Amino acid sequence: MTPTKQHVRILTVFLFSSLLIIALWLSVARQPADTLPDIEPPEVVSEEPPPRTEARGSHRAQLVPLDSSRITAPTSGVLASWPVAQHESVAAGQLLASIATPDQNARLARLQARAGVARHQVRTLRHLVADGYEPQANLDQAQARLDAALAEIAELEASMESGRILAPAEGVVQELLVEEGAAVEAGDVIAMLAAPGPRALRSTVPAGAAEGIGPGHAARVVFGSQSLDARVMQVRPAGPRAELHLELAADSELPAEGAIGELFLHP
Repeated sequence: MTPTKQHVRILTVFLFSSLLIIALWLSVARQPADTLPDIEPPEVVSEEPPPRTEARGSHRAQLVPLDSSRITAPTSGVLASWPVAQHESVAAGQLLASIATPDQNARLARLQARAGVARHQVRTLRHLVADGYEPQANLDQAQARLDAALAEIAELEASMESGRILAPAEGVVQELLVEEGAAVEAGDVIAMLAAPGPRALRSTVPAGAAEGIGPGHAARVVFGSQSLDARVMQVRPAGPRAELHLELAADSELPAEGAIGELFLHP
């Protein structure tokens, strides 16, 4: 055997031995995939949220006074004056407001100014006539001008009588909806008048909120910083909603008609 063949043989045996050793090492260091234990993924339990239950105590509701009267403008014009204030008690027939047209207001102002000048002249001439500095005829003429101006004022005010708004009954001025000097049309609601005595409100809430609620149950109505104690008078189911009538104390300030407040029920 030549030296070259001998070297090739030795190299072949070395390589074969190395591969055998590597294969044996791999068989010991790593188990086959089919011998590994099966690892199941952890079970994910999904908890469904509990069914929502409707809050019992607090409900956003629109509250409408039951016993308020709408005060409307009897004619078109300008709201000349508000002789009453909000939350003021008024008697039946008391003047609530007066309405006039711009022309009437301007004419009345001119007549009142003319009467003021005539009245001043009459007072001055009386002293001058008494002292002999002016003839009586001048005083008579001044007095005639004053009388004429006062007569025109009375006639104009009588024609403006249709714009006078009187309280239809005893009550409390709940709300003034129009500012003094504002233009109004006939039929416009300008104020709300609440009847005296216990005040009643109407509130519409979800039907579930009214379960177990009946006459006599306590409630509370909150409008911003204003909190009013109330008592349920009546419950009227209306499909998915329920209408509650509530009574407030006589001295409670009613919210504006259609106001949105928070109603708390206490069964």
